[in-house]
Amino acid sequence: NHIDSGAKAIYTDGSKTDEGTGSGYCILENYEIMASWQGKLDRSNSVFQAEILAIRMVIEAASSLHRPIKIWTENLSSLMAILNPKSHHSMVPFVLP
Repeated sequence: NHIDSGAKAIYTDGSKTDEGTGSGYCILENYEIMASWQGKLDRSNSVFQAEILAIRMVIEAASSLHRPIKIWTENLSSLMAILNPKSHHSMVPFVLP
């Protein structure tokens, strides 16, 4: 179960439609929303960039929680880029502190 583990459950998402590109996160504790964030990106940004931004923003927000966290994201390519020290994606170096 995502929520009953004692850690705060954090969900991220990035998406793109004809209207634009956006990203966001939601922090849950005991089935309640503790914090959330939404950002609108430029229409030229990709879903990958939106996902990376959501992960970056939630890491920044979670650093003040002083509790174990679990981040749930659906974008494997974003995670692979973040974990790759040789990644050439311009946003990746700004994700981890």
